[in-house]
Amino acid sequence: MKSHNKIRNIRGSRAAREAGLLVTPNGRSVGIRRDVASEMIDCLRAARDVAVRDSEGYQEIIHSVERLGRYYCPQGIGLNAYEGALKSIAAHASVADSYARQYPHFCTSFTSLFRLVRIARNDSVHQGSAARHMTSHAVELALVLEDGLRQMIENPVVSDFMVKSVLVAKLWYPLGWVRHQMLENAFSYLPFVNNGKWYLISDAALSRYLTWDDKLRKIRLAETLEMVWNQIAEEADLIDPQTPINNLIDQTFDRPALVCEGQVSHRLIGIIAPFDLL
Repeated sequence: MKSHNKIRNIRGSRAAREAGLLVTPNGRSVGIRRDVASEMIDCLRAARDVAVRDSEGYQEIIHSVERLGRYYCPQGIGLNAYEGALKSIAAHASVADSYARQYPHFCTSFTSLFRLVRIARNDSVHQGSAARHMTSHAVELALVLEDGLRQMIENPVVSDFMVKSVLVAKLWYPLGWVRHQMLENAFSYLPFVNNGKWYLISDAALSRYLTWDDKLRKIRLAETLEMVWNQIAEEADLIDPQTPINNLIDQTFDRPALVCEGQVSHRLIGIIAPFDLL
């Protein structure tokens, strides 16, 4: 409880700094270390991806929430001990409790979400519709915490929000593989490199090329990307990882941009799409 109160009230400067919070000399929280926030956002996002694939996969999100709470309250045990710390993060979210009070039919308050997830954590017998219901609540809780962490980052840049694990196509891959990966992962774009330049294949361009003529479709699915890349791909926009998010939003940003390190355009380290900034 003592550690819990230190984090919740941000009275213990030392404890807050050890937890990755940025504090003023009087112990007031002014943000969060971007490396810590980025790691935790990635963890929550990966857990949500699992839930998308498995409508009963709420446990993965619960484990990620526990990991976040344990990071800020290392001496705490269980979700009850982490509630204060997690609530202080959720308070920074755009869809905080005030939004939930204004639109109760569209948004659940953090307190209610946390209670539902805590109950689910202690009850391992959820199955069927009950499990799917709990997954929905867990996803909503993860989104609130992700948004809270993002809002706590001072002067955010592209590397804070980009997806670091990028699936890349190769020129010798058949279009059937490209189609399969897009469908399996719900991708709208898939990158590949050709002669040192990066390109994007869009789902729209691929669907147009494959057509619905059964005979021609089978032939084209067996074609390699190298054979037809110039018919289905467009040159990708490259962006530096230290680009401020505000600068990115001010630009025409209507498709994913590939994040490349330094001046080496072939060294891909991430991808960022408008979806990642919602």
